[in-house]
Amino acid sequence: MMDTSEKKIAHLLRRAGFGASRDQLDYYVSKGLAATVTELVDYQQTPNPFDKPQPTPLGKELRPQDVRSWWIERMLYTTRPLEEKMTLFWHNHFATAVSKVRNAGYILQQNQLFRKHALGNFRTLLKQVSRDPAMVVWLDNNRNRKASPNENYARELMELFTLGIGHYTEQDVKQAARAFTGWFAAPRGDGFHFLPRAHDFGQKTFLGRQGAFDGDDIVDIILEQEQAPKFLARKLVKFFITDDPSEALITMFAALIRENDYEIKPVVERILRSEAFYAPEHRYAKVKSPAEYVIGSARMLCGPIPSAAMPAVTRTLGTFMRQMGQDLLNPPNVKGWDGGRTWITTSAMLSRANLAAAFLGGRRGLSAGRRRSLQGAQAPLVDVEALLGSSNGGAAAAPAEIVGRLGSAMGAMDISAGARTVLNEYLASSGGSARVALQMLMASAEFQLS
Repeated sequence: MMDTSEKKIAHLLRRAGFGASRDQLDYYVSKGLAATVTELVDYQQTPNPFDKPQPTPLGKELRPQDVRSWWIERMLYTTRPLEEKMTLFWHNHFATAVSKVRNAGYILQQNQLFRKHALGNFRTLLKQVSRDPAMVVWLDNNRNRKASPNENYARELMELFTLGIGHYTEQDVKQAARAFTGWFAAPRGDGFHFLPRAHDFGQKTFLGRQGAFDGDDIVDIILEQEQAPKFLARKLVKFFITDDPSEALITMFAALIRENDYEIKPVVERILRSEAFYAPEHRYAKVKSPAEYVIGSARMLCGPIPSAAMPAVTRTLGTFMRQMGQDLLNPPNVKGWDGGRTWITTSAMLSRANLAAAFLGGRRGLSAGRRRSLQGAQAPLVDVEALLGSSNGGAAAAPAEIVGRLGSAMGAMDISAGARTVLNEYLASSGGSARVALQMLMASAEFQLS
């Protein structure tokens, strides 16, 4: 099946974006695979109709839910899916939680930083993250003074952002912490600022090097290490290709990272053009994150949402993501979400099924608050007759035809023979409906995977 352009492009759009509607998929198929990769990667050449301004303070203070809803709407309607997918990648790589930062403006600023450098230079991004007010507060660097160094940021910089455990010593952590002293951001202040009197300008010994290093020097030295491109390559390969990458694959992309001096765009482009990316064993092999599942389902299936209803709908979608285990802007810890099979729990699967019901006008699993939040939206959000094509028989078509059309509408979804049999039998029974069949497909094992 993977020798067809449609199947390959559908796979590409799931991994490098959030999936595609039937019309979007047809558009990319008409362009061809190579041109589609180019358009996705060169997204700055693509006009983005999402011109909704950044959220502004309501009353005295910007609220986290305003930022979350704004980002969800961007993901729903962007014409640059890879830009938002990489923003999601960096959000998990540099996991920062608004619950501790307690400043939605700082979190919005960080989100925009990730978007600005989504396919940019990792060295530049890392130096900017080291100065990012949300990160400074999140990892306590606003308490890092010459007289009493705080090691939190220095430790996570190496353990979780660049090298991994076992590739530095405790002494390296202490010395790196000294280099970042005086890099401050007040929790509710005016952003990042450097306080010279709190900075340690003395000599430091770090990863075998000696000098009066500051934070930028520490970043540069870290990225000289052999392990650094391997660490980043592993994260990128796991995000785009497979949860269990071979060392050969990691080594290949690590060399490309080094060759391109940490420029991310050529590395991601090579990933999206690689044989490994399209290998049959890597297709439908990664569990969709809650964000991927919710945003992807909406992009594939939902019609236009009235602007007046958008705030309520995005809040509801954010609630579903949280119930599935991914509270956007609020990862559980600095390590971020583990992902993979950890997304599949009994409660998470119930929430995924409930989302399908809510899209189709049902109320199963919806609290009174979320029932109110959907008022004003087109109910249901998914028009099954439109998906099936009313001019071609719509819901009155034969069961096998209905199943085929639903799978096509769901991003050219591969439906197993067993699932087709169950769906055909259900649709052929008295009371069988295309609406419920769509819910069954959204709850199926195949649709949880990308």
